[in-house]
Amino acid sequence: MSLFEQIGDKSGAARVQLALAELLIDRGANLQAAAIASRAGEEFAQEKAVRYEALANGVLARAFLAQGQLADAQQTIERAKHIAELSRSPSGTICGSDHGSGAGRAG
Repeated sequence: MSLFEQIGDKSGAARVQLALAELLIDRGANLQAAAIASRAGEEFAQEKAVRYEALANGVLARAFLAQGQLADAQQTIERAKHIAELSRSPSGTICGSDHGSGAGRAG
């Protein structure tokens, strides 16, 4: 259990999991990365942290691509784009309850 989970910061724990998923992709553990990124995305959706939800979908798409699952990757990218488009404010920034400066790269 991470420190974030111990203090009840589910979004923080999900950001750590998302970073872990990226590392796992880099190491070739794509199935495990996909599972972790998917769980992180679900947590971000529950927390309404749309920026991170879109990032999690990007990481998930990378894991699918690394597995050769092109259709799943494309579907996941489209979901990330949809989330980002729906959550844009009139000023063009993504709204939501995300905290911090980012969990990592999405592509």
